[in-house]
Amino acid sequence: MKITEVRQQSWHTLICNYYVCSSCSVVDRDSSRMTIGTPCKKCSAPSPSARLYFGVELCQLVNSIQDLYFIRSGKITHEDEDFGTQKYDMESDMRPISAILFCTIFDVLMTGLIKNIMLRKSIPQEIQDLLLKNYQFAMKKRDQLYPKLLKESFLESIKTIKVETTHDFEPHFDYADKLAKKRNKFVHKGVKWVFTEDELDNIPHELHPLFSGFVALHNYQNDKI
Repeated sequence: MKITEVRQQSWHTLICNYYVCSSCSVVDRDSSRMTIGTPCKKCSAPSPSARLYFGVELCQLVNSIQDLYFIRSGKITHEDEDFGTQKYDMESDMRPISAILFCTIFDVLMTGLIKNIMLRKSIPQEIQDLLLKNYQFAMKKRDQLYPKLLKESFLESIKTIKVETTHDFEPHFDYADKLAKKRNKFVHKGVKWVFTEDELDNIPHELHPLFSGFVALHNYQNDKI
């Protein structure tokens, strides 16, 4: 089932349902962690309680994209006489807002990954705060801070994950990168309708690969450090 076919259930319940082990910090979709005492499938430590990996702010952003998807457009300009389909003008299309929300999700996920890396490396809090201040934007965190912390590039990590998990997240991160660059033109330079139809229509389907990609990166750096 495609996520766009889900109407009566919040999308975050399908996208953000990852749990983290309190002992080894592995992240997975093992919902049995909700039962106290359930052994972790990786470290065998009994679960004290379920800990969701993704915060409520990410759940809200996902649900906002869901809401916007079904709103779609607000202003009907005319009907197609041949097919009776409704046509919408570009000025009433709500999907560019979804692109902004998607890029915000990427920013939050990137910041969370960096924070987890610094925590695992036992970097003092004042240094963490300074690094986050010096690398405020998500792409700077990805392209500059990430390599400093892990001694390899973000892309190198993605390629390693592909070998280890057989999942190729590179096209999905490329999509997020392209969307972020267009988001900047849209927000900061006032370039209207810089997004293509395919890019906007694909946003809901890129949510799961984005979240699962960051989970894979978390587990990778968790084992690496």
